[in-house]
Amino acid sequence: RVKTLHPKVFGGILNRQDNESDVAQLAEFEIPQIDIVIVDLYPFEKTVASGASEQDIIEKIDIGGISLIRAAAKNFKDVTCVSSMEDYADFLEVISADNGNISLEDRKRFAAKSFNVSSHYDTAIFNYFNQNHDLAALKVSETSGKVLRYGENPHQ
Repeated sequence: RVKTLHPKVFGGILNRQDNESDVAQLAEFEIPQIDIVIVDLYPFEKTVASGASEQDIIEKIDIGGISLIRAAAKNFKDVTCVSSMEDYADFLEVISADNGNISLEDRKRFAAKSFNVSSHYDTAIFNYFNQNHDLAALKVSETSGKVLRYGENPHQ
């Protein structure tokens, strides 16, 4: 069940390239610098919507993926995090525009998107566990919805 939670992975993501101590530790422990993190989370909401068993739903709670997203987005100064397939085209455009260099502004924009994905994912999990309880909380997560047709009865 543990696939990505390893110090060498997170060390490479969280390394601050302008921090001598961090750079020295990478060298000491032979940890490679990781500049780009691309994550596709387990489909928690789709699993819930499918009517799957609680056991199957629990297995679709992504631990490693969400940790990778948060670590990469936290270190946006040195790492680009792509946390949704919806952002692949944007990422390819950005990375192709300047010989593979990604601006700080773009890395920060991808970080904001990543924290949005993380927040939405956690909200979906909270809502699943809170459906039979009355924990006082207002958690709203906006996603792109379905484009509605014009008019209530367009066939008339």
